[in-house]
Amino acid sequence: MHKIRRWHEKCCNVIEKYRFFLVFAAVLAVVRLWSLRNAPIYAIEHSMHDDRMMVDIAHSIGRGGPDYSQYTLVKGWMYPLYLTVLHLFRIPYIQSIHVMNALLSVLAIYAFNEKKVHPLHYVLYAALVFNPVFASVQVMMRVYRNAFSALMAFAVIISMIALYRRRMGRKRSWILWILLSGIALPAFWYTREDSIWIMPFLAGVILVSVISAGIKSRRRAAALLVCMLIPIVSLEATTHLIRLHRQLKYGQPIVNELSDGAFPRVMKAIYSVELESEEPLYVDASREKIRLLYNYSETLKALEPYLEDRMDEWSQYGRLPENWDNKEVENGWFFWCLRDAVDKSGGFRSLSESQRVFSQIADELEAAIAAGKLKTRMVMPSALMPPWKASTGERLLDALWRIPAFVVSFNMDVNAVISWGNPGIIGRFEDITGNTAIHSTEDPYYASALKCAQTQQKILAVYQHIWPVISWVGRISALLSVGVLLCTGLKKQTADNENETGRNDLLEYVWMLVGIFGALLVLYGGVAYNHAESCHSITELYLSASYPLIILFDMLAIYTAWNCWKKPRK
Repeated sequence: MHKIRRWHEKCCNVIEKYRFFLVFAAVLAVVRLWSLRNAPIYAIEHSMHDDRMMVDIAHSIGRGGPDYSQYTLVKGWMYPLYLTVLHLFRIPYIQSIHVMNALLSVLAIYAFNEKKVHPLHYVLYAALVFNPVFASVQVMMRVYRNAFSALMAFAVIISMIALYRRRMGRKRSWILWILLSGIALPAFWYTREDSIWIMPFLAGVILVSVISAGIKSRRRAAALLVCMLIPIVSLEATTHLIRLHRQLKYGQPIVNELSDGAFPRVMKAIYSVELESEEPLYVDASREKIRLLYNYSETLKALEPYLEDRMDEWSQYGRLPENWDNKEVENGWFFWCLRDAVDKSGGFRSLSESQRVFSQIADELEAAIAAGKLKTRMVMPSALMPPWKASTGERLLDALWRIPAFVVSFNMDVNAVISWGNPGIIGRFEDITGNTAIHSTEDPYYASALKCAQTQQKILAVYQHIWPVISWVGRISALLSVGVLLCTGLKKQTADNENETGRNDLLEYVWMLVGIFGALLVLYGGVAYNHAESCHSITELYLSASYPLIILFDMLAIYTAWNCWKKPRK
């Protein structure tokens, strides 16, 4: 009882300290929700590999998940699970995302400084809450995973930074952040297949936190290490539970067919084969290569009529006109093309059957490669990453140069989009989200949705005008802060405890900036590689997780520089 009473007193003290900020935060959150009160969802009936798949899985989770098909195990179920929980409690999807964003934005302010709220923290909160990416057609209005995954990544990053900030504080101050990261990391990991980009950030924060705590106390460092590894343990436990579910439901413990089982072996085998002639740009499974491989895999040869038909169909989604003309399937679409062909042949009757088909193709191609019948090249660690080629570096650097400018430009679509397709399927989207879709321009809901979109366009215009400037100020501020830190580190240290405390605070904020910058750089790198060798990826759809982080980085950099130049109090 005594501990509960102390915890209650602690919570009351925090609320009292943050009272005015919490009122401000609540008012802005209500204004943001009000501005989106008539926002429609964008239901896309034909998006069998994306939105439609998420909605179908969400509708079936209550009975253990859908019957097995080629779509069942290719993407994580955390987002459909989120939709199912919202549906159970009758919470509208769009509004839920914005409430979650508001709560995480409050936690972000508290994560950085629990002593007091600086005026810039109010600006940071407002910038996060009105973030236009959460009104974007591609990120928010589509019933897809991008808004949810962006918030889960944001939650992981702020919780780990909070643990770093509190590494020398009372251990009970760690509890909130351990719980948050222990939930957010598995949720993020099993929402997207490319979630590995967050791991370097986690490793870096844990290493810096534990080493700095160990300088003062080895026992504290050990306790901190155990606590900061809890999200990893939570991820492992979630993985085992998912594997158990897959075994019981589908007969094999495969979490994701794009990274587990036999399918990645097939993709790596195909990508590893090198032709004498150069394949077209963005194409590493050309018509010429596939027709060559028919000679070395009887199972693949049996798929020829289906595969040729699907390659004709999928070639229209390419980036280059010459690839359309030659009916070449670019890298971002080939794996779907191959899976479609196996599906048409009846290979997805069960998980065991699809694994048997893909295993046979992989065995036959790998045997030909081992026998030296096919010339090979190095492949990337992920089966879905096309091989590195001589021209990859140039395209990668070009994409890396363009991405930061694209993100801070807030170039995105926030219009009122009309859903299209079968009304019954659109109704399934509306049912699972609790939000309305626009069926046509004659829809009575269209006028109010259009007004909502016009409001969002005005908010977007503000960000488009001011954020490129703020971002440059943030970058310069970050460099100045690092410069000040280096200069003070080179000077002879005095016995002035106040100056030493200020330098330590600066060091902590610089480390936080380095951590956020590192996370952004790894995210940008993954998107850049995908853009360089696969499909057009410099869009808010692929970069959704970067928008909260870039706002955080820029405002935190400005705050850090501000504190650098303040005169110390006597």
